Amino acid sequence: MLERLANWHKRTLAQVQQQLGLTTYQMHFFAFAEGIIFGLIIGWLIF
Repeated sequence: MLERLANWHKRTLAQVQQQLGLTTYQMHFFAFAEGIIFGLIIGWLIF
């Protein structure tokens, strides 16, 4: 089941990357920025 989820996630990310015309580096940067933003929001809500 986890393998199916991972494959779906990879296909979805590849489609989004192609539609937006982003490089792999740009996708990684957006994922990093998203993690920072959500981490800050969750930290702010908890503390």
